[in-house]
Amino acid sequence: MNDNRLSQLSQRFILERLEILKGTDLASARIDDLKAMLFDLLSAYTSTTLLIDETRPIFRARRHRQDEKEKLLDRVDEVYPKACFIKRLGRANRERTPIFYFSADKVIALHELKPNIEEIFSVIECRTRQGVSPFLVPIGIHELARRHNARIGGDFQEPAVRIRAFLGNDEDFEKHKLIDNFVAAEFLKVVDEGQEHLYKVTIAIAELLFDFETDMGRIDGIAYPSIASEQLNANVALLPEAFHRLYKPVACTWTRIEETRPNHGFFVSSREAQSVSNEGEIAW
Repeated sequence: MNDNRLSQLSQRFILERLEILKGTDLASARIDDLKAMLFDLLSAYTSTTLLIDETRPIFRARRHRQDEKEKLLDRVDEVYPKACFIKRLGRANRERTPIFYFSADKVIALHELKPNIEEIFSVIECRTRQGVSPFLVPIGIHELARRHNARIGGDFQEPAVRIRAFLGNDEDFEKHKLIDNFVAAEFLKVVDEGQEHLYKVTIAIAELLFDFETDMGRIDGIAYPSIASEQLNANVALLPEAFHRLYKPVACTWTRIEETRPNHGFFVSSREAQSVSNEGEIAW
């Protein structure tokens, strides 16, 4: 992310390493071994950081268990992921390793949990603390914006233009595209239930990206299109420390799914909390 290390890697080396990764049996592969194979590529990977608009809320949904369907949650930490309950690999997390997944839209936050009719969810809304904004590595986000004729990054040039200027030559830019295309294809692939071992490459990618440094410090998380919404909106994966440093919960909604609607909509019955305190207590 700092100097141009791509010049030290040949295109042949990159292609051969990517082919090895694509041919790896992920059912038996170790994540740390995948990280070792990815290290040279991602150490040379050039990405632009994405500064999230501090006025944009983010949302996280939590499915209620059968024994708590009518319960109104007392505290927001009941919505946060807990290590003891994380028994499967996720897009950016290992088992028993919390990563805070949020969506840029309340409905998409529900879609991420594949809700069924009559299920109950609590959805928290969070906003940035005063004077801070998260720095994220974008994966596929600018392509999402182009499809919706939106602009991300204010007056900055498109990432490809900025990266080409940084690298300084077409050869290294082509190498960058090879790595960038691989990262996007892996991170945005659809993984069916029971096939969570296919997340091992994306976890390895995420853990390496989380170690990226910028002039302003470490990366706080990753922004990527929502797979559950067919890439109609964005999700963020945040490190727990970064989430608590950057965000505070401001609202909570108890939601019952009554029926599904076309175009990723729901008909719901809901109840809004009266307030969420600075200590995370929810008042109904």
